[in-house]
Amino acid sequence: IQRNQRNLPVRHHRNRFIQRLSGAYTEKIGELNPKEVQSWENSDTDNIGSDSCSSNCGILRYWKRRREKALKTVRVAAAVIKAVNEKNETVIFTTQRGYGEFKDGWEFPGGKIEEGESPQQALKREIAEELDAEIRVGDLVGTIEYDYPSFHLSMDCFWGELVSGKWMLKEHEAARWLTKEELDQVEWLPADIALIDRIRAEI
Repeated sequence: IQRNQRNLPVRHHRNRFIQRLSGAYTEKIGELNPKEVQSWENSDTDNIGSDSCSSNCGILRYWKRRREKALKTVRVAAAVIKAVNEKNETVIFTTQRGYGEFKDGWEFPGGKIEEGESPQQALKREIAEELDAEIRVGDLVGTIEYDYPSFHLSMDCFWGELVSGKWMLKEHEAARWLTKEELDQVEWLPADIALIDRIRAEI
């Protein structure tokens, strides 16, 4: 028996709408030169539509913003924790996700920003809860905006340093300290990988 579309829950219609927007956005990207798409995705959105950007950028911006409005935005904070190893090399602390849809993917530790928290406060709380450690939160590395299939991720990423405690993996499968030459040796989550080149350049 086929259900009447009018009687389907609102969630069903919303998900179908998001799927259509995602399909339209992907279709528009497929029509363009890959180099042009990469240039647009790496550009500052404030500059889209300027003389340095082709008219296709406006098309992509339109579909991307429509999709972002339809998707729920999840705000998180992540720590790019630095240290120096026995060889006097700068190393970065990374964790392997131990649960959920993205289990086994590698990421920079952190978590959701709760109502009333600053990103820095959320980051210190999440590191204490998940890794039983206290960190010092430094400067902003960058903010990553990434569309997963069911939500839009807005991730503020900060430099961090261990202040006290020993790393205890309460929610992660594993952890590693990576030199800049080793940053490509793990399978990063899609949003986190956007930071790798920037981090490599700064360490």
